[in-house]
Amino acid sequence: MKDLSRLSSVDSVDNVLVYISDSLRYDSLPEAISSLGVTARAVAPSTFTASSVPSILTGQFPHEHKVWGFSDQLQHVPNLLSTAHSSGVNVKRVWGNEYELNEKPTLTLLNLNSHTSFDELDRPFTYVVHDHGGHSPYGEAGERFKPSKDFFTENRNDETWIRTRYREGVSQSADRFRSIYRRLRDRGELNNTLVVFTSDHGELLGEYGGLYEHTSPMVPELLEVPLVFCGARLPKDVTYDTLLSSLDIAPTLLSAQNRPVPSSMSGWNLWDGTRSERPIRADVWRRSSYGDRIRYAASSIWDENGGVVLHRGPRTGRLIFALGASLYIAPYAPIVRKRPVTNVRKMLSVFLPRTVRYGEYKGNISVETLTRPEFGVNQDAEQVDVDSEKLRSLGYIE
Repeated sequence: MKDLSRLSSVDSVDNVLVYISDSLRYDSLPEAISSLGVTARAVAPSTFTASSVPSILTGQFPHEHKVWGFSDQLQHVPNLLSTAHSSGVNVKRVWGNEYELNEKPTLTLLNLNSHTSFDELDRPFTYVVHDHGGHSPYGEAGERFKPSKDFFTENRNDETWIRTRYREGVSQSADRFRSIYRRLRDRGELNNTLVVFTSDHGELLGEYGGLYEHTSPMVPELLEVPLVFCGARLPKDVTYDTLLSSLDIAPTLLSAQNRPVPSSMSGWNLWDGTRSERPIRADVWRRSSYGDRIRYAASSIWDENGGVVLHRGPRTGRLIFALGASLYIAPYAPIVRKRPVTNVRKMLSVFLPRTVRYGEYKGNISVETLTRPEFGVNQDAEQVDVDSEKLRSLGYIE
């Protein structure tokens, strides 16, 4: 299938719903979801929730919106969630917080006040659900769960079971999505709602020397995510064969609602077939509390055939970050330490080189252009307080 444009029998829909199933790899998408609509392989804008979710909502690359960590914030409410429509963000995921758009002029990942349920929304609506998905600890989607460190420590000798638990978590997330989908169908709202099922990034499941979770290193398993469009009278069980970007979500949804698409959005508007030459890029900047030189920062460029990762910053800092996190700090460190020589060799093969190639990237974008722009945060945006204990239990901070 070559084109998503004008597949609906109507020019626009009133409602849109985005379901973000956290940490879901493209190759782990349940058939029960792909059969509901048009499925594409997409490149996530980052390997880290803190950067990817703002990119999904704004249609901008991380270096454009400049949200790199959980304490950073956007300077403006995304157009997708503007008050022109009844907008809600329901986030009840790995740290148990729920939040929605409110009257504040800024949007942060963890610091909004209240919660609007799906049933409370006025029509037309824009609704975003960020679900626990396949996030660690795997299969633990409740508000109270075992810390990731305990989960991996207790199961370090049963890596097959860990992967089974990951699939169970993804399946549970798919069931929760299908429940919302059925509610739309049973109320007669599905044909007037464009529904998107996707993820903010993928997940490592023991590859590259026993690494699990996400953020680093930048590899295909962390960037390739599913992007499924359904409802809106779209056909079912269809594969879209062009590689997409998660940045395409926001402009497509705005266009489907017959709302203007800002020129500041870098994604494609798939609803009306807008195309232009563009790199499919991803960036991550994982800062460390041990100093700015000890960090993991990378940029990458992708096409249907593969990609190239360009590591940024000093090699020594990357080495210290990789060894410190993977052998001692990360929740999955006990698994890496089981076979330290073999695992460290595999791990460093994707952490240390300046450039790492995957597949056969054939694009005409120079890899060296990925050094631009320099990473930076919004100097005018105040940083927000985050629940450090919850983030620590998930392995996000030391």
